[in-house]
Amino acid sequence: MGYLDRIRRRSRTSSVWKLYLLMLTRAPGPHERLQNGCARRKDGSITRCSALFPEQSGQFKGINGFDSGIADPAIIECKVACPADTMSIDTIIDDLNRHDYCHAPGFHGLICRDGDEEVAFKRHWERLSVDENYRNYTRRERRFLLYRFVPGQPLEIDRNTNFEPTATYDVDYTPGVNRLTYAEDSFIDSAILRQRLETDIAILGSRLVPGREYTIDVHLFRIIAEHGAVSPTTSGIHQDGLEWVFMHFIDSGNIRPVVSEIHASKGSTVPLLAQPLTDFLDTVILNDAVLYHSANAVQQANQDELAFRNMLLISFSSAR
Repeated sequence: MGYLDRIRRRSRTSSVWKLYLLMLTRAPGPHERLQNGCARRKDGSITRCSALFPEQSGQFKGINGFDSGIADPAIIECKVACPADTMSIDTIIDDLNRHDYCHAPGFHGLICRDGDEEVAFKRHWERLSVDENYRNYTRRERRFLLYRFVPGQPLEIDRNTNFEPTATYDVDYTPGVNRLTYAEDSFIDSAILRQRLETDIAILGSRLVPGREYTIDVHLFRIIAEHGAVSPTTSGIHQDGLEWVFMHFIDSGNIRPVVSEIHASKGSTVPLLAQPLTDFLDTVILNDAVLYHSANAVQQANQDELAFRNMLLISFSSAR
């Protein structure tokens, strides 16, 4: 059971702040001081860690409910980002139960990071490689990461760079094995990715069958348009032959609005959801075995500047 599952079982509250705090207690890197403070709680020097709440400003101003350690600088100086519009995990799960899809606009609030971590994470999209199999169709750059996963067990990384999609598409591309460039170690080791995976797994929860092995595909995509060209974002209204897909928006520059759509069928003319993604980790989740998705092309807003749209796609399917 992941730590977010344990959080949800311990506390049914929808409070963003409490969930955020409990995540912080497991965070590495810049938040290690807070983690150390929580470790001291176990030996009796601090008795109530779960009562520490950040202000909406993102700055810890003090400690509420602690019996000791109130002046400890290892705890009260930790800076975090805590947006007020974050959806709770329970709300996301309820939406998926009802519709098989969900738009989670405040997904970034479920991730513990500071400004420097977010900037470093986004820079990985500046070092992608050309997706050769789609060169004739669009201007797309990409890196890839693969995990094997059995619910309740640690993720196991798979270094195979030969990605073979389980679906085919009605566009001008090279089907079959795609020999992709693997993700950088700094991306694989990043706290943001680790928390993103933990959160996505927790959201799927009981949908992941105990004892069954799953493949988790992680794709870093950048679609680029310049010199007046139009670069398709997806292969039209399609499915990818997967079970669940998490489409996390990362960043964009100089683009006309790109709308992510969910459809009930390939021939659908009216989407179930039509939503531009604009904020870091603004997310659409869908059951790819049931629904279809698409997005319109990337186009320049200013013809004198390059346009780009960066996405992180994390998908789950029974092991291939």
